[in-house]
Amino acid sequence: MAAAESGRPSFAHHFEEGTDHFNAGRYWEAHESWEGLWLASQTEMKPFLQGLIQIAAAYLHLRRLNFSGAGRLFDSGLRRLEAAPPGLRVLLPDSFLSQVRADAEGTHTAHLRAGGHYQPGSQPLIVLRPDWRDLVGEDEW
Repeated sequence: MAAAESGRPSFAHHFEEGTDHFNAGRYWEAHESWEGLWLASQTEMKPFLQGLIQIAAAYLHLRRLNFSGAGRLFDSGLRRLEAAPPGLRVLLPDSFLSQVRADAEGTHTAHLRAGGHYQPGSQPLIVLRPDWRDLVGEDEW
């Protein structure tokens, strides 16, 4: 685990690693990368990271056709991400949140229908801005 001089995990390393895993559809690995940051965080970043972890877990449940579990995780993850301060929300493109909302709705609909099924459209991607590291200081999370 890459660590900053403070002994805490390196935010930039683990956030980017989690993002790469998520974008590749490796949701469990994304969850693991972000969880180390979440456990160490002591700021408003903590619920934001928890939201990302929950969204990754929701996609893992969706892949396993557990619509009930996926729906609950989508809901709680979206609540946390949407409540994040604007300075953190800029880390996630609008297209990511729109796709997650659509997948949450499709998951809920599938869960309500007996034998329902939902196949997500395009996978949501977290495309980090070139200046994303400037938005979150290594010591301010």
